[in-house]
Amino acid sequence: MNFQDSYFANLTRPAFFASIRVAFQSRVPIRISQPNWNHCPRAALQARRLALIWALLCAAPFSAAHAGVFDDIFGKDDAKNWVEQATVLPAPPADSDLIAFFVSSASDFRFAIDQKSLSIGSDGVVRYTLIATSDQGARNITYEGIRCDTREYKIYAFGDASGKLTERYDPVWKRIDEAAANRQRAALFKDYLCPSGVPARVKEIVATLKQNPYNSIPQ
Repeated sequence: MNFQDSYFANLTRPAFFASIRVAFQSRVPIRISQPNWNHCPRAALQARRLALIWALLCAAPFSAAHAGVFDDIFGKDDAKNWVEQATVLPAPPADSDLIAFFVSSASDFRFAIDQKSLSIGSDGVVRYTLIATSDQGARNITYEGIRCDTREYKIYAFGDASGKLTERYDPVWKRIDEAAANRQRAALFKDYLCPSGVPARVKEIVATLKQNPYNSIPQ
């Protein structure tokens, strides 16, 4: 048996793997004799591969032990435990309470928020009544919510011609669209409701809507 075969024969004995298992559990470093690899380049390559495997084995328990720390930092547990509060529909919107906001010159609708309907729930959802008015004067009224942490929206209810809201059956959360002609929720999310990725206060939202000079420009 040549040098290369005899060396790796020792590495593959049960005693060798037993020592790895003991060191892995106790974190006690093991020592493997370092031969002269100059005469065995292939053996040197295989030894480097074994060293890499050993390094990965040592890193595995660290990752498992600290997984909970990373979950706490990035909010994984918060996402699992999030509970949406029950829907309470607001009163029909009054024209005197509407605040217009600019969406896009590509849109055929003008948009406004009913400031009296604005609220921030205990679940972190910003809820509001949205009024979209077409060039012909037809109105689409919806009661919606936006989650700042997930960039999603949900339509809770639709309004009729009088503004009375009817709750939808089993509404779902959807990703906020950035399409130019249909970006009213993106505008609300980025510019007013969640400017820093978290819900703004109701007073701040109303003030920002009223102070934005673009909101006075005809759409």
